[in-house]
Amino acid sequence: MKKFCVLIFTILLTAGILAGCGAQSGEAAPSEAPTAPEAPSKSEGPSGDGGFYENGDLASDFELPASSGGSIKLSELRGKPTVLNFWATWCGYCCEELPDFERIKEDYDGKANVLTVNVGESPDTVSAFLSENEYTFLTALDEEGKINYPTNIIPYTLVLDGDGRVVFSKLGGARDGMYDIIAAVLDDLM
Repeated sequence: MKKFCVLIFTILLTAGILAGCGAQSGEAAPSEAPTAPEAPSKSEGPSGDGGFYENGDLASDFELPASSGGSIKLSELRGKPTVLNFWATWCGYCCEELPDFERIKEDYDGKANVLTVNVGESPDTVSAFLSENEYTFLTALDEEGKINYPTNIIPYTLVLDGDGRVVFSKLGGARDGMYDIIAAVLDDLM
């Protein structure tokens, strides 16, 4: 134990001496002049930690099979705000939110898009669930998790402006539901 304490002391003393070898107190080294932080990239894709989207990011485009047949391409929804939600039938919080997305779809019909993306489930499972619950919002199927979105944590909701840029993001469920939150964001965009 004594040898361990001596070793730790020696390491800390050495680190302190090396740290003191830089610029003197209160002075910046000539080659280390302070610089302004770089602005986050606003190219397509997420700029946040862990691959999550932040406000201003251009949402990555994708094309996926639609639960109703055919395919859905995110960029084809531009021109109107789009509510984008990632979910699964086994996710309790996801299932609690889905009625709010159906209501948003009905209340903002023609003014905003609602696109949900089911993650990791078969088309039959998703179609049966949507039919049983009478959901009519657009649903894309990402059965194999191929798109560039952090869908390992769901629910995950984004609101995109008409140009496809993120103006709101929410990871996880909302205790009091999503309707009021999303409606306020959409109202600000219109």
